[in-house]
Amino acid sequence: MQEPSALGRVVELVRDLRRRCPWDGAQTPQTLRPYLIEEVFELDHALGLDDATAIRVELGDLLLHLAFQIVLAEERGQFGAEDLTRQVEEKMWRRHPHLFSPGEG
Repeated sequence: MQEPSALGRVVELVRDLRRRCPWDGAQTPQTLRPYLIEEVFELDHALGLDDATAIRVELGDLLLHLAFQIVLAEERGQFGAEDLTRQVEEKMWRRHPHLFSPGEG
């Protein structure tokens, strides 16, 4: 059996939080916006300091927010992590034709 991906584990954690925690269960994309913006600024600050520990912490916080938005979109039937991953792959293939031959990927 294949181990779940790192992103998959975080997404599953958020699904569990949504089921079992009243605060997490009540969140919407709109209610999470201020926290998401705060995390981006905190990551920017850590990057400016070139502080590897702080960057790791803030990237983790941002990953949690991304996973939260993915779960909320799944619940609404809009898209999931696989859709996002495929979109990123296709964009990078288009932007790097010098690295990926047509039909590759």
